[in-house]
Amino acid sequence: MGESTGDVSYPGRHAPSPQPLSRKRERGNLHALHHRAFPRLQGKHGMGESAGNASCACCLMPLPGEPTIRRATPEDAGALSRLARRTFVETFGHLYPDEDLQAFLADAYAVDKQRIILEHPDYAVWLLEQGDEAVGHAAAGPCGLPHPDVAQGDGELKRLYVLESHQNGGWGGRLFSEVLAWLEREGPRTLWIGVWSENLGAQRFYARHGFEHVGEYEFPVGRVRDREFILRRGVG
Repeated sequence: MGESTGDVSYPGRHAPSPQPLSRKRERGNLHALHHRAFPRLQGKHGMGESAGNASCACCLMPLPGEPTIRRATPEDAGALSRLARRTFVETFGHLYPDEDLQAFLADAYAVDKQRIILEHPDYAVWLLEQGDEAVGHAAAGPCGLPHPDVAQGDGELKRLYVLESHQNGGWGGRLFSEVLAWLEREGPRTLWIGVWSENLGAQRFYARHGFEHVGEYEFPVGRVRDREFILRRGVG
């Protein structure tokens, strides 16, 4: 799963909302964002909050002590690796045998893979920070989802996670706005998202922003295969 772009592999998944859904939690933070990992440049989103009005964070002056959003740089590879592991475990860790989970984390969120992503000109990563601590992240780049209609030039929201301690404050929506602004910085284009099939909160959020369910695929974590939905928003 994911895509291959040069030496960049992108695993990832969106994080859903942290509320019980039958026996499983509705994954994430607004999204826990789709492709979970990244390199191969894949990723699952992690959002479990209600985004509210997704206003552009860059237009808002943070109050003293409020979290801030900034573009990540290659120097952030270590912090991104630690945060990506933490948010994935917090959102999805209960779903997998420990052996499978640890192997996935070690491969998908290795520091060197995060650095490759951060150095790649076609990808962008944002960090949500509270003081010196990273408490959320989002990532975007060329679409690598396994759908026959994906075309060159299409963009994808790769990851979107906010720690549970900072959810329900609208920060997932602000990260989402930053991603959309970057993906459409040269004008509207077709956008894609992959989201866990049981992350109903994320699916409703994306539907409000014009994304439609157009397919599905399997997301592997060791021996476990998760059912993922593919969402798309066309131009116009």
